[in-house]
Amino acid sequence: MKIILFVAFFIALASYWNQGPEKSRTSRGPASVEPILKLDPKPVGVVVDLKGSALLTRDSHELNVSIGSELFEGDKITTQERSFVRSKMVDGSVFNMGSNSEIVVSTYQVRNLHDRDVVIHHLKGMLRSHFINKNQKGKLEVRGGGAVFGVRGTEFITLVKDESVKMILLEGLVEVSHPTITTKLVYPQELFDKELDQVLKLKAMEFDYYQDMCLGLDQEPKPKTTMILNNPSDDFIRESKNIKNLSKEGLERIV
Repeated sequence: MKIILFVAFFIALASYWNQGPEKSRTSRGPASVEPILKLDPKPVGVVVDLKGSALLTRDSHELNVSIGSELFEGDKITTQERSFVRSKMVDGSVFNMGSNSEIVVSTYQVRNLHDRDVVIHHLKGMLRSHFINKNQKGKLEVRGGGAVFGVRGTEFITLVKDESVKMILLEGLVEVSHPTITTKLVYPQELFDKELDQVLKLKAMEFDYYQDMCLGLDQEPKPKTTMILNNPSDDFIRESKNIKNLSKEGLERIV
């Protein structure tokens, strides 16, 4: 019996060496390679309201914005004169753009409603940002005029012209940072002015005015007895003819 087993083992070993190690490994054919699939990017938002006209720049191509236009990371949106765009994002947050305004959706990563990485670059004009749900992880930022506005769940308005920026906080809490200014916390009914490097307290009448701002061209407040906001391509904040410089007279500085 042992002799038979020895002979069988010897025959099997001889067969292996006749075939050759390389031939044995390759006889099964080349190793299969799974194809790498490049998934199409998913939209991060959609335009839900449009008045006037706006352009969307994507991969160096310009497209006309319409209601239902999908937004992707890297998209730049530019509104024209007397125009307004409202975008709703995948997490429910809403961005309203006034006339002659421009933003870039630089980053919009949503893992869940409380874990998001969002960076919106506000390049010029007026933007009303409403981030719903408080973030517990990640970051929510609007960057404009060289300043960074870090939030958790907040609604605020930013006005950008070149390297100047003003921010009016409607609700929540905003941390403002910039290399040349001290980090500041801004609370509701307050205005941050980067040029002055100050946080100013808005009076009730002034705050009510801003609360109705950038909600749509047909809903804009009428500048009768309170201050008016000119096109951001001109001076940022002006008031009616009966009120002097708003940043000095119409606001109370926080002590």
